[in-house]
Amino acid sequence: MSDKNKGEPESGLENTSLCLYPFVQISTIPSGYVRPCCYYTKFLADGEKFNVARDSLSKIWNSAEMATLRTNMLEGRKIPGCNQCYREDQVGSTSLRQRSFKEWGTHPGVQNALVEAGLSGGKISEPVRYLELKPGNLCNLKCRICNQFDSSKVASEMRELATKYGVPHLLTQPRLLDESRIEVDFDISRMPDWSKLGDFWKEAEELLSSLEVVSIAGGEPMLLENVERFLKRAVATGDSRHIKVFLASNFTHFNDDFFEIAGNFELFEFIASIDGFGSTQEYIRYPAKWPTVAENFKKAKSRMVDGRLKALTNITLQILNVLTVTDLLDWLDDLELEAPHFHQHPYFLNILSHPSYLAIQNLPPKARLLAIDRFEAYRGRSRLIKKFPEMNERLDLIIEVLGSPLPPDYELRLKEFARTQSVLDEHRGQSLKDFNPELFAIVEDELREKFGRDWETAAAEVSL
Repeated sequence: MSDKNKGEPESGLENTSLCLYPFVQISTIPSGYVRPCCYYTKFLADGEKFNVARDSLSKIWNSAEMATLRTNMLEGRKIPGCNQCYREDQVGSTSLRQRSFKEWGTHPGVQNALVEAGLSGGKISEPVRYLELKPGNLCNLKCRICNQFDSSKVASEMRELATKYGVPHLLTQPRLLDESRIEVDFDISRMPDWSKLGDFWKEAEELLSSLEVVSIAGGEPMLLENVERFLKRAVATGDSRHIKVFLASNFTHFNDDFFEIAGNFELFEFIASIDGFGSTQEYIRYPAKWPTVAENFKKAKSRMVDGRLKALTNITLQILNVLTVTDLLDWLDDLELEAPHFHQHPYFLNILSHPSYLAIQNLPPKARLLAIDRFEAYRGRSRLIKKFPEMNERLDLIIEVLGSPLPPDYELRLKEFARTQSVLDEHRGQSLKDFNPELFAIVEDELREKFGRDWETAAAEVSL
């Protein structure tokens, strides 16, 4: 191992396996399992998978697997759990791995951790500096892209559908027609009650003096009492002054107390999970009401006069919104014109990978061309793109994905798309045909022309 790899990875370009998050972060999910970051595709384990309901953060931080992960990265070995970042690196996008260097590359403590890990088999005495929390799946929405491990409402609906269609296996898979999950063999009934994890919250509070970043999602964190209590504790100890908070919310239930709390932190970023404008948001993130979401986001943005408070949106790009998402982007442009308080790019376009039947790779060619045209037209008229030209990189990646060859399982995924939307439409009293007749018509035409099936016939060929 070179000295460069041990302690001086200034850009991360020389060692393309190295990421700094395993040297700063622990990431949790609602079921209590733990990863080094939210993109990592397996859970940390020591024989049995670690879970915050029974394992301390200190035990996980310097566990054998975590130490081995750090060592392998330092020595340039590719890590299977990091494939998403490797793919983004290959296409020229700014991966989470690369972001870790931008955020932590010059941090003295992280540099110390790199050197120490190289000399001690991956174990470090430097503390956890970044805590990513998903403390429970309590949520008031059942989004079509979500799963029962992240939403109690989706979990309830999955139980209903399991009974309705006589398919009990739905109880242990994340969503309809999606058995590939990170929570392998996880039974939703064993979900820990985070409000009763006293030892975890005590240890998390003990970390406040060294924490520099706290990222919180859910479930819906505005509904989770422990989230507010934890943040108030940081304020009470004075540690909030050196902590940046990123809080993701669906913005349907906005707790005004969070504004008062937020002003005490070094930075507090409200991240609105919004996937479309108007009826698009209401269809995808059922039963959200667009006027409520829009008003709450405007309220958050109005508080951005102080550079320490920020509000932006996280948009998950998938089949159901790719043809209309520029309506949402135009709305954000208009908000900036009304009150120019965006101090950084105001949205992140996250490209969905699971469930695969909603991935834009499975969009029919005709719809792909329309989407590309609409993104290019948006690029040409957007004031935000001109203000934050770095956002072009994401648009380029999206257009590249839309221009890629159809996947080999395209027919199956298109039929699965028809089946899942039909089942949810019938159960919820919604209609894709009414909500987005353009998309419905394109998919049905594709099913007819390429596979000789109308929508109903194609959907019926897929079993739940």
